[in-house]
Amino acid sequence: MRYCEDRQVSGEIFRKAMQRMEKQKAAFTPPHLTIFYEAIAGLNPLLASILENRMSANSPLTDEDVSQLHSRHVTGRDIDTFEACQTALRSVLEGTTSELDKASKEASELAQALAAVGDSPEPETLKYFNARVGQFGRFLEEFSRTLLVKKADAGELFKLLERAQQPLRDALTGLPNRQGFDRAIDDRISRGHALTGAALLLIDIDHFKVINDTLGHLVGDEALAQVAKILGDSADPSEIPARLGGEEFAVLVPPHAGTRPIELADQIRSGVASLEVRSPIGEGSCRLTVSIGIALASEGETREELIHHADLAMYESKRTGRNRVSVWHRGSRK
Repeated sequence: MRYCEDRQVSGEIFRKAMQRMEKQKAAFTPPHLTIFYEAIAGLNPLLASILENRMSANSPLTDEDVSQLHSRHVTGRDIDTFEACQTALRSVLEGTTSELDKASKEASELAQALAAVGDSPEPETLKYFNARVGQFGRFLEEFSRTLLVKKADAGELFKLLERAQQPLRDALTGLPNRQGFDRAIDDRISRGHALTGAALLLIDIDHFKVINDTLGHLVGDEALAQVAKILGDSADPSEIPARLGGEEFAVLVPPHAGTRPIELADQIRSGVASLEVRSPIGEGSCRLTVSIGIALASEGETREELIHHADLAMYESKRTGRNRVSVWHRGSRK
């Protein structure tokens, strides 16, 4: 399910969407709400970037703009997935059917050769039969290899279907999860927007295991939810905040943002440090800090390399005292 935000989170997204919609020329229609909802919720980073650019240019959306954006970036995205699955399925079925037809023909011809042998086979008939057996054996080897290829094709299809159905948001915090975050980056790259110049912030809650062990998982969950809220409130629509797993979060900042990554990281760090997290059932509270690492993507750098470099910077923050921001530079510790 694409929309899995709870009542509180979805209400806040709706409020922000309505504020932006009021500044447009387009009517207040469901597609209009959807494009802003998906952008603000972090479900559609490319759409968020487009809307942010339009707003920065003081260019309000018309009804035609809304229709095109909704068709291309909401409806079109789901159609693309469906068509890719449909094409892959057709290829697997047609290929398998063709091979089964060949197998049926070969088996029929072998049966005819066997019938021709009879009870007292002539040497020439026996020679022909042996040749047919050899031919059928070679066919079975080729058939087996073809089926392995089709099995692999079917496996890729199932992966595609699984990807289409995979939840992309974290149920606890409402932020994109690791799958949603990776897909947002991949979508950006696939549409010609290289990572070069983008900044990645990795944020890790300090001593989170101690919080869970001493105050319980209810307080731990509340801590995660409040940190996520700070990320969501701090990030611009063109930036992608996410919960990668456990107590680790991330924010991807678009390329050429100047000092924005440092400013955003310090805003998040100080915001978390000001929190006092209380148990939802009124027992126990704690203060939080986070360690943050920043890496800037260089030309040709992969998503995995960028994450690794930001991870190194984050652990440098841990190593040097926590509750701080570190930036990865070339020549830093590997």
